[in-house]
Amino acid sequence: IFKLFKYNKKFQQWFGYLNLGASATKMLKLAMVGLFLIHLFSCFWYLTAKLDDFNDDTWVVRRDLVYDDTFFVYFESIYWCVQVLTTVGYGDFGAATTAEYIMNLIWMLVGVGYYQIFFGQIVSVITAHATNASMLENKLKSLEDFCKETKLYEQDEELQSQIRQFLINNYLE
Repeated sequence: IFKLFKYNKKFQQWFGYLNLGASATKMLKLAMVGLFLIHLFSCFWYLTAKLDDFNDDTWVVRRDLVYDDTFFVYFESIYWCVQVLTTVGYGDFGAATTAEYIMNLIWMLVGVGYYQIFFGQIVSVITAHATNASMLENKLKSLEDFCKETKLYEQDEELQSQIRQFLINNYLE
């Protein structure tokens, strides 16, 4: 986890190279946080079984995964995480031990918090876009009024078109 803070500067550089807008960068960062949380809780989910010494009630034993490939067990852990996070819960992968129930509860609460942040960001992006669109509309109306008042339409239609395009390009980013 602490290594992630070290890589934060590297991520900032990558986002700079991608040259994405602020909204896209926010959403990409949030998606990366979501993937990291899924990875982290997948590891914790496996850890619950390991700390119980893979007794007969743990999910690893119940699903007959004790001697399976590590990647497959990791994939099963991710499956559990996504199932709980999306609240689908097919019923084929439930908790049986106290540690598993606790992990389920914690992951559900983390998932609710993540959804709040995620949808809050989406609303923020939509609101910012609507605000920018409204500001653009006001600027274009002011430009049109100015062009009529100064008779710019009659004098230099190309300049008016360039100003209009400049406003559109800068307010819709």
